[in-house]
Amino acid sequence: MGKGYFNFKRFVIFQNDKVFKLSTDSVLLGSIIPNSLQPPCILDIGAGTGIITLMMAQKFNSAFIDAIEKDVTSCQYLKKNISLSQWQNRITPYCMSIQYYANKTITRYQLIVSNPPFFNTDILPNTEEKKQFKHTVTLSYEELFNAANKLSTTNGIFYATFPYNVLDEIIYIATQHNWHSFFIQKIKWTPNKDFERVICGFNKNSLLPLQIDELCIYNQNGRYSSAYKNITKDFYLDKFWENH
Repeated sequence: MGKGYFNFKRFVIFQNDKVFKLSTDSVLLGSIIPNSLQPPCILDIGAGTGIITLMMAQKFNSAFIDAIEKDVTSCQYLKKNISLSQWQNRITPYCMSIQYYANKTITRYQLIVSNPPFFNTDILPNTEEKKQFKHTVTLSYEELFNAANKLSTTNGIFYATFPYNVLDEIIYIATQHNWHSFFIQKIKWTPNKDFERVICGFNKNSLLPLQIDELCIYNQNGRYSSAYKNITKDFYLDKFWENH
C-alpha cells in the first residue's frame, strides 16, 4: 500500500506518514462482511483515513454511516477522503473517542465494524501516534465491546479484526458484554506461517451456529492467493493484481 494515496475501483484513500497506513487487515475486513446484511445504519469505530467506511458505503448503497476517529491528523484525512467520494451525503465523520461518542449519541446501529488497536502486550513504541494506532492504550478490548454493545440495536452485528493469539480472550470478553461469536475467519500470510489475525463476527443471539474459516493471503510463490483475490475483487483495481 503506497504512500500518498491509493486508488480503489470506486474511491481513493489519501494518507501520509503520520497516520495508520491502509492495511491488508482493513481491506479484508471490509470485504468479508456479507453483502446480504443491508443495514440501514453502520458505525465504524476507529475509522482511520476511511478505508472501511468507504468500503461499507460502496457495499451497502442505502446505508448511512458514522465514522469515529480520535486522532486529529487521521480525522483530517478521513474527512477529505469522504468528501472526495460519491457517498459523502451518507457518511458523517466524528473526530472524538468512541468512549465519548457512546455517551453522547442516541443513535443505534444494525452493523458495527472496527479494526481496533492491537498488540496490547508488546513493548510500546516511542511515539504517541504509534501507541494509539497499534496498541490498546487508548481503547481496551473491554471498552470496545462495551461501546459496541451500548451502540448496537438488539439485533445488531459486530465485525472486528484482532491478533490471532488473543482469540480466546476476545471470545471471553465478548460474552461479558452480551456478544456471541457466530463467525471466525483465521488468517495467515503464507502457507508455512502460523495464523496471525482473526476476523470475528458477533451478534446477540447465542443460538446461531459458529462458522470457522481459514484464509491464506499469499501463495507459495509470494503472490496474492486466489482466495484473497476473490474476497477483495469488488474493491481492488484490476491493475493492482498485475504486480501482486
